[in-house]
Amino acid sequence: MVKGSLNDKVSKQILYSKAFTDGEEVILLRHATPPFLWKLQQILRVGNEKKLSDAWKSLDHFIYKFMAQKQKEYDSVSHEAERFVFFTAIMRELKDYSGTSLDSTKFLRDTLVNPTAARYDSVTSALS
Repeated sequence: MVKGSLNDKVSKQILYSKAFTDGEEVILLRHATPPFLWKLQQILRVGNEKKLSDAWKSLDHFIYKFMAQKQKEYDSVSHEAERFVFFTAIMRELKDYSGTSLDSTKFLRDTLVNPTAARYDSVTSALS
């Protein structure tokens, strides 16, 4: 497969989507599972909790790769009169917090995951 091809991009999006759906499913099942059971599964990394752990790893891989790409683009462009890009605006604001206790990488990751979760939930609700 040619790197950067449409098939490569689509397969990565499918993996991201599957990981996101798997994670949502496990979190939903936690409400029907006794807490001692899912916490034990979490400690042992088995069952649904392994599925959740694997989903988080896939999401993190996808998102951190995206963030690195955007950071590289941000660093290589002059920032005068640029159009508004949500991610770029957040990166610019986080520059002021370097050296503080804020983990900007996790903050950016969570900022990217939240709109995705909102989109998935609203599309699912609209289709049902």
